[in-house]
Amino acid sequence: MLGRVLGQIPNGGNKMAQAVLNSKGKIIPRRTIRKLLKAEIHSESEKRKRYNFDDLILQKLGYSMYMPEKPVAPNHVPYSDNDKPASIQLPNDNDPLDDDGRFSLFEKPVTDQLINAELKLPQGEDFRSAKVIGRVKDGNGNVVGSYDENPFLNTLVYNVEFPDGDSGVRSECNR
Repeated sequence: MLGRVLGQIPNGGNKMAQAVLNSKGKIIPRRTIRKLLKAEIHSESEKRKRYNFDDLILQKLGYSMYMPEKPVAPNHVPYSDNDKPASIQLPNDNDPLDDDGRFSLFEKPVTDQLINAELKLPQGEDFRSAKVIGRVKDGNGNVVGSYDENPFLNTLVYNVEFPDGDSGVRSECNR
């Protein structure tokens, strides 16, 4: 049987078992294998066998350096109407307001990465874990501070909660 040795079979029982790829494209375990003899390497009939073996494997499994093409379903109809999908437009403030324009609909805007973050913050004389639970809002429902993608320029004020249930307001929890 002509085959291509792929290497040792992990978790394949006997530690001497090798994975061999046969001409059907199947991997079979073998404990006894041998190299081609020098005469077999140069024999025209053996060269043809190796060429046919490589061709069968190429047809069955494809070229190893590229992913095989995915077959297209016979009933596949490609998308053909010339409409472009509508792009999503986020508002500039990234935090939509209710009908009155006073209160934000979402506590966490898409870009605010600090909500639900767990931080080490000073409490008393040592640092303790705390979770950011939301942003502080004034009496009119407006967010206190302004958001910036650079956390060092972010002036938002956040509500935090410590594991013991103690909560507080922090304006510098991002530093």
